[in-house]
Amino acid sequence: MAATAELTSKTGHLRIGPVDSLNDSRVHALFEEVFGVVKARAWWQWKYGDGRGFAFGAWRDETLVAHYAAFPRRIHWRGEVIPAFQVGDVMVKASERGVLTRRGLFQRCAAAFQETWVGYGRPFLLGFGFPNLRAMRLAERLGLYARVDRMHEFRWPPLPDRPRWRSRIRHFRPESDAPLVDALWARMRHDLNGCLTGERCFPFLVHRYLHHPEHRYECLLLEARLLRQPLGLIVLRRDGDRWLWVDWLGGAADLGEALAQARRMVTRLGGKELYTWASTVPAGRLTALGGTATPLEVHVPTGIWTEGPSPESLRERWWLMPGDTDFF
Repeated sequence: MAATAELTSKTGHLRIGPVDSLNDSRVHALFEEVFGVVKARAWWQWKYGDGRGFAFGAWRDETLVAHYAAFPRRIHWRGEVIPAFQVGDVMVKASERGVLTRRGLFQRCAAAFQETWVGYGRPFLLGFGFPNLRAMRLAERLGLYARVDRMHEFRWPPLPDRPRWRSRIRHFRPESDAPLVDALWARMRHDLNGCLTGERCFPFLVHRYLHHPEHRYECLLLEARLLRQPLGLIVLRRDGDRWLWVDWLGGAADLGEALAQARRMVTRLGGKELYTWASTVPAGRLTALGGTATPLEVHVPTGIWTEGPSPESLRERWWLMPGDTDFF
């Protein structure tokens, strides 16, 4: 465990180390200042509670001036489970942002975090995230991150709300559908064995979508019409007059049927468009189904401050959709 660093300069006493509590009012105040929104206690508990998130911070005297958080995620790759995490809630107080140098607060917090938690011989083998282009370039310049993938956007018009001969959909029932989710997740792991895929087990899906304190998701089970066998789970979320395809759980062969049913559901739910985000691997599958990928200025990095898997071994091998982020 890296020791807390303490420095004294003309600008005051600076301390960098772990954030002790998700209920720290200073964390909430910095979040409100940086992102311009106030989050209820239930949101903080959902995101950080019970070990779901932790962070490093920088305090100048007693004021929290920077924050760098991570959310553990089990990644499946080549038949193994890799302890990983997603970076999020990266915040630097406005008065400190001019110090985006090699020893600035973002660099200090991110480097201290990686030295403590990431790489060979540490609790997590690798990390990933979804920074915008400006943040990505800064982290590259500081020697913190390397790009390993990129997100793309797809858009589709809705389809007529008519029954399909191959499949039907119904609402997911958590009280009875856990075994179906387990079977679908096993199928997905098999099909995506060569991809870095975030775990989509039953407890993860229930917490991520059914227990979210702010958003309401439509969780729809896709079934074969004749045999009623499960084909997949589709997760949608309303976004104004559009619907976001948030997540998919199932085999590769059924992705096209899932897309058609999702477009049909947009019509039923009164939407004008279906859209989603996808990293390179799912983007290739969606392109093959007739979709058009528009590259986004959202890149997927991995940490390189400490020694771990090479960026080349991870490049364009990820299966990532909006549900893998912490902001959809």
